[in-house]
Amino acid sequence: MTLSLLAAATLLGAVVVGLIPAAVNSVQKSIQTRHQLSEGHVAWFVRRFHIAWLPTMPLAGWMLDTWHNKPILFLGLVSLILGLAWLALIRTTRALAANGFFLGIGYSVVAVAVIRFMPVAFFSDHNVTLAAINLGFVAVGFGALAGPYVIRLIETWSGYRQGLLYLSIALIIPAGLVAWCDADQFPPPDNPMPWGETFSRTHLILLMAALLIYFAIEAFLALWAESYLKEVGNSDRGVQLNLLAFGAAFIAMRGLAAWWLYWHPGHGFVLTLVLAVVAAGCLVNLTARFAVGGVFGFWLVGAAFGPLLPCILGIAMQKPFSTGGLGILLALNAVDVLLVSLGMNLLGKDRPIRSVMWAPTAMALVLWVPLLLTALLRA
Repeated sequence: MTLSLLAAATLLGAVVVGLIPAAVNSVQKSIQTRHQLSEGHVAWFVRRFHIAWLPTMPLAGWMLDTWHNKPILFLGLVSLILGLAWLALIRTTRALAANGFFLGIGYSVVAVAVIRFMPVAFFSDHNVTLAAINLGFVAVGFGALAGPYVIRLIETWSGYRQGLLYLSIALIIPAGLVAWCDADQFPPPDNPMPWGETFSRTHLILLMAALLIYFAIEAFLALWAESYLKEVGNSDRGVQLNLLAFGAAFIAMRGLAAWWLYWHPGHGFVLTLVLAVVAAGCLVNLTARFAVGGVFGFWLVGAAFGPLLPCILGIAMQKPFSTGGLGILLALNAVDVLLVSLGMNLLGKDRPIRSVMWAPTAMALVLWVPLLLTALLRA
């Protein structure tokens, strides 16, 4: 694979896709301190960011199916640049609420466009969609892992306001690469599968169910991982090191999956099913207090879950498919994030973390079912 301008722009865009949600979550304490707000007010800023995904991701997919793709991605990146700069300068809670929606809209466009471009930017001459998406999600994972540390570094170095302004300036780099690319490098609008067929094809309905389960598990993992590590006796430093190891395993397995699926593109379904079963077994091990492998079992959860999302999306994106349908699939993430955060607030307080962990464990135990049915239908 030669690193074309489109490939470079897509890789940097993928880092942004992982970085922005992590950054939005990481600035909550700074926003609360700066504006003297309650936790509830700040939580609603994050919720508005996710609520904006619900209509905008499907709409962004429709736009990518209908119009030229280059200006859509460029405008999405410009929206993020302006949104971060605006967040740095905000002085009122009303503006903060509007900013949450604005950032969510810009992020939705960038996320759908970047994931749409991955099979075109990487290995396009070999038609290995799952390998290309796993490679792109290595960069997404890196952005998500680096996000909290980037926010901490820039706030320590230059303060909250200047730090967000510097971060917004840094996003000019991927936007500049997109502007530099020739328009003919981007995938042209085509004749995608109509939206109505997205909801009438059985295998896509099954993949929607699989993604709803997966995104819910991922949302739980984001909320309970730190508490779990503290409950099993890790110090603050140990928690941070184990979270880094978890993230590294998550990313490394995506890279390994990309390599394997490049050379064995027909193994996509088998690999996805095996990883789903292994992930369920790893969660049962942690939740049921077997603790086989100690903290290594926690890292193994990250390794098993890492390639699942790109593999499921890659299976869904095989022709015929529409980018509008991709937007619908990605918007399911917002549904689960909102529901899981609400459920944890209502049910997870004052409970041992292992009792809460049974919810994602039960979901992991049934995740393989829609995947297996999809494999049987596509056989």
